Amino acid sequence: FHTNNVENQLNVFNNCFIVLSEVLEKRCGGETFNIDPYIHRCLLDIVCKIFASSRTDIQLKEGVTYPEDVRLVTQLTNYRFAKIWLHSDFIFNQTAAGRLKKATINEILDFGLDVIRERREILSEVQ
Repeated sequence: FHTNNVENQLNVFNNCFIVLSEVLEKRCGGETFNIDPYIHRCLLDIVCKIFASSRTDIQLKEGVTYPEDVRLVTQLTNYRFAKIWLHSDFIFNQTAAGRLKKATINEILDFGLDVIRERREILSEVQ
């Protein structure tokens, strides 16, 4: 590791955690709530910024459902494996769960393509 790379990554970590603390501070109101979705969005933000040089704050962006989509696809996959009659692709794809899984996977892929598109724009600006 080069020290400049590590410093840049630490800056990304710090900035993302500052945004996370601001988001959590707004959400706090003396009541308990599930912190997992906020942590997952922060981690996704860090990964996108470090590996794809993303400029957007995913934590602040409305409509980003990537972490929830991944969780849903995992649950649907587990559901499918628990039911022997759903092991066949033909049968599973005809069910509501199969259609939901396909639609959710398409949303996950769209998110990935958006990140790639943004990265290409950044690279074209540099050149």
